Amino acid sequence: MKLYKILTVTLSLATATFGFSQNTSIGITGGYQLSSYDAFDFSEGYNGANIGLTGVYSSSENWGVGADLLFSRSGGSFSQYDISDERVENYRTQMDHIRFIPKFHVFFRDLEDDFRPTIFAGPGVGFLVREAQLNGNDRSSDMQPVDVTGTLGAGFHYQMIPGLWLQANTAYTIGFVDLNKGQTVNPDRLSTNNWSVNLGLAYSLNKTRKAVK
Repeated sequence: MKLYKILTVTLSLATATFGFSQNTSIGITGGYQLSSYDAFDFSEGYNGANIGLTGVYSSSENWGVGADLLFSRSGGSFSQYDISDERVENYRTQMDHIRFIPKFHVFFRDLEDDFRPTIFAGPGVGFLVREAQLNGNDRSSDMQPVDVTGTLGAGFHYQMIPGLWLQANTAYTIGFVDLNKGQTVNPDRLSTNNWSVNLGLAYSLNKTRKAVK
């Protein structure tokens, strides 16, 4: 309940702030992501997805800031070892996070153009909401509750009709936190690695077409 209240207040403040801005769009986004964990003897990735809210604010023609608030499902496989470095079992795991990803955008072409390519980068934080072993026991207590990441990507915004923008992008996300708290996994880092492809629709809050992002 406390987390729900925090998210509600945060979203309310963000919406109010965007509402008084001249160069702002908000909308929904979702897509496919291929994830893995940066661990020794990695075997295969995991086909996951993400969905959530997206927003962009820009006060100039060629740069802006934004943020995504996403529900993200990722996973991967890794090997578990005992204290004598003998392999015990290969595990395939699935994790669900709520991820907040601030972004710095660089836009190309003119402000009045309907097609606007962009590149972006930013940090991120993810809060573990569920972890499940697909071939073993639940190990949620062994996993870090908070994941810290960095994201780099590129895409475009295309204005389909005045005020309504199609957003498409591909991004790579790397984790900076060793997600495993236990002592049974090999000493290499068990960190997030995601490739994602997203599509979204965003509505401009601006009153004039020139200000639309």
